[in-house]
Amino acid sequence: MSEKVLSDDEVDALLDGVESGEVEVQSTDGAHYASVKPYDIPRRFYIASKSFPKLELLNERLAERLGKRTRQLLISDLVVSCTETAGAVFSDVCERYADSLVAVEFSAPPLAGNGAIVFDAELVHQLAELFFGGAGGTPKAPGPGCFTPGELRVTRIYSNVVLAVLTELWEPFVSIEPELQKMETSISLLDV
Repeated sequence: MSEKVLSDDEVDALLDGVESGEVEVQSTDGAHYASVKPYDIPRRFYIASKSFPKLELLNERLAERLGKRTRQLLISDLVVSCTETAGAVFSDVCERYADSLVAVEFSAPPLAGNGAIVFDAELVHQLAELFFGGAGGTPKAPGPGCFTPGELRVTRIYSNVVLAVLTELWEPFVSIEPELQKMETSISLLDV
């Protein structure tokens, strides 16, 4: 059963003959030559799915790396996790974060347009508390839109950490060079 029908020399000679055209490949119906048939793959204009598996994976990696970088920056034990991945309309985000926030606008050439990192007031206060060696408990916010210069400075430093992690995560897709544009205490002042 394991005997060869053709020897290695015969196989080589046959392949040489087929390549040169001296040996014609035939079947009982005569010679058949291969041809290419055109096939049009239709474009998909709409994907009916509420699942974003690649985006969810990127967000999990973002949370993991931000956790490591944040622990180094704040010298504190903390947990950073991705809790939700969802699409949102900018006007809905504006309503959700009406007053108490710091929004950092950034560009990331060669990607077109601007993006935003949004920090709610509680997170801004906790970042500043931990950065300066505090316990990081629930801070007493002075009121919507009232942030100290130190809190704004820490938010800018942390925004640079976030952009550095985004640069690492996007590297397999495209090399981006994120740059902070401006910080605002009202999301309605952003141009994203």
